Amino acid sequence: MMRLIPLTLLSLTLFSSVAALSQASAADPTSAGIPPNNSSKPDVHPSPDQAEQSPSKTSLFDPQKHWRVSQVQPGWKGYGLSVFHGTSIERFDVEVISILHNFNPRGDVILIRCSGQNLEHTGPIAGMSGSPIYLTDPQGNTRLAGAFAYGWSLMKDPLAGVQPIEYMLDMQPQPPAEKQNNTTADHTATHPSMTNPSAAGSSVGATPSTSFTWRMDDTYWNPAKADPARLFAPKSPGNLASVQSDDRPMALQPLSTPLSCAGLPQQVMDTFAPLLRAKGLTTLQSGGGQDDNGAADIALEPGSVIAVPLLIGDVDMTAVGTVTEVLGDRVFGFGHPFMSEGPVNLPMANGQVQGIVASLMTSFKLGSMGQVRGTLTNDQTFGIAGTIGPAPAMIPIDIHVVYTNGSEDRTYHFMAASHREFTSTLASIALMTAATGQRSLPPNHTIDYDLTINFENGRQVHLRNTVSDADSYFLFYELGMPIAIAANNPFDQVLPTSLKGEMRISPHSSYAEMTSIILPKNIYQPGETMRAFVVYRPFRGDEITMPVTFELPRDLPDGEYRLSIADWDSYLDDEAHSKPFRFVAQSADELFTVLDDVLGVQQKALYVYLTGGREGIAQGRKAMVHLPSSRQQIMLSSGRSDVSLFDSTQVKIIPTQYIMHGHSDFGFTVERKLKMMPAQLPDRPDTPDKLPAEPPHADESPTAKPNKDQDAPGESGQPDKNKNQSMN
Repeated sequence: MMRLIPLTLLSLTLFSSVAALSQASAADPTSAGIPPNNSSKPDVHPSPDQAEQSPSKTSLFDPQKHWRVSQVQPGWKGYGLSVFHGTSIERFDVEVISILHNFNPRGDVILIRCSGQNLEHTGPIAGMSGSPIYLTDPQGNTRLAGAFAYGWSLMKDPLAGVQPIEYMLDMQPQPPAEKQNNTTADHTATHPSMTNPSAAGSSVGATPSTSFTWRMDDTYWNPAKADPARLFAPKSPGNLASVQSDDRPMALQPLSTPLSCAGLPQQVMDTFAPLLRAKGLTTLQSGGGQDDNGAADIALEPGSVIAVPLLIGDVDMTAVGTVTEVLGDRVFGFGHPFMSEGPVNLPMANGQVQGIVASLMTSFKLGSMGQVRGTLTNDQTFGIAGTIGPAPAMIPIDIHVVYTNGSEDRTYHFMAASHREFTSTLASIALMTAATGQRSLPPNHTIDYDLTINFENGRQVHLRNTVSDADSYFLFYELGMPIAIAANNPFDQVLPTSLKGEMRISPHSSYAEMTSIILPKNIYQPGETMRAFVVYRPFRGDEITMPVTFELPRDLPDGEYRLSIADWDSYLDDEAHSKPFRFVAQSADELFTVLDDVLGVQQKALYVYLTGGREGIAQGRKAMVHLPSSRQQIMLSSGRSDVSLFDSTQVKIIPTQYIMHGHSDFGFTVERKLKMMPAQLPDRPDTPDKLPAEPPHADESPTAKPNKDQDAPGESGQPDKNKNQSMN
């Protein structure tokens, strides 16, 4: 069930400002007694992040403390700082091998060889990203050159790439991430459900419109029809660049970011690992704790652990890296993007390392957070940056889980980071962790859930439904879809403020398959009550026959019609096809209305609906069925892009004891004056003497046997085989 920046960033990298060029050329390497770079390339390349700033903003680069990449020479030696166990910052030795010019667009990378701290054995370690690298020139001057940031997979020598510090320090403090404006070109270019309004339905005489139209299709409510990455994988190709991919062992890539997970069931980790990996995070089973080994008292300083807690509480999911530089209350780290989001508003904490795991592919740190110290504000091409001080609010998630067999009755508490791409995934992880925290779901199970999501615009989304024998992705879609859509749409970026609810888990299946449906007649009069018989088989149960009635409108014109008896999924598919305007929004408010409509469709129900005969017209989401044809023609010729025709349907919803599966359509004729009455009606199919209890419906008897005064099958003969239709 949802759900930009790199194009803009790439454009900015191609055109640096005049002020940035002037600032770069003003730095003279020879003024510090440093030999000039022998490269034929220009001495200084302004970074993309530098180009993003206004001319009035100045870099924090200090030539007395920092080296420019143009000053660094092959053969220089120095050291790096990082935490390899606990909270102690330790040194390792480095030597410059070469300068990789233009490795990034208008950005160089320093290639180094490492030794000490067992790096000859482990190679570059995921989690070392940001480790400060200090170099000493021939005159004995030691300054910070950059951040340990890049590595190769499957390498035999401990080589690594260093992100120059001058690029990182160009990142200016950012205010809390602003919502995307609906004029942002990247939104329309990348969101799969943003279309021209005329594409949302069968508009006639429409003129082009510059307004945004968001459309929901069936992949949002049926996970079987779509890849989960469509909603929850990053929209930004830059995120994928931060993944140290196994299929690119020859490429020097940004080190992956370890995501240390404590308290997370293995099944949940396996389910969500591919999506998290696509966001540049490598999930690792680890231990948690916010005060182990005194980590809570450790200051953020060069070489210390910097942690970004994404989900805490009854589980702990924390991204771990290293601090590169601290200037006043500003903290810089990683040396590569976290997710290439630009301005962000995430909690920033200190932390500790529990150990190093050496791997032929990529070695990594096992870490955990300590205490939140401030706010992460920048996530850009050359690293992350934050401010020490108040931390942003996280989203409380409280899930009460009850097993109906009495084996569990517990409330789980979580706090999730507020992020337009992460929050939907984190909320789904919390939900699945609560459902499977103490035990795996039974092979055959039923989950009745009642969840409420509060959003920052004051809207609420209620999720009240039932699933049976569902895989993890189904619940992932059910909860993650509305959060992802609210955060990623062309109108407004709306994030949740809280999530609360209950899940009742029963160790039995509520699934039922409709095997056949019998409609005894095929000619009716207006106002007549149609009677059908639905034969269904519950999971591991006997067949049951349920009578179903549908009253035809008294003013129904003569003609050919279709009666559909279907499950919830087929009903939604048919509604999306016949009334596309119901699944289209042109404002944030309408978008939440669409979510309410779709999420309100119950699975424990049978949907009986009549199609044909009347053609309606819709303007936006407003449907008009009884509009005279002359008025319809006026509206269709008005040139409005939000006017469309649709097939009118009348729907009856019958609550059921089971989650029904199946769908059948019946063609029939309506004649005000019947030409010929049927001489004989077929018998009703055999049914068990005693049927399982079925909840009473609005106008049916709970038993399967029709009343004598109903138009039931005759007392003799067998059912007409042409009327006993098997399910689609």
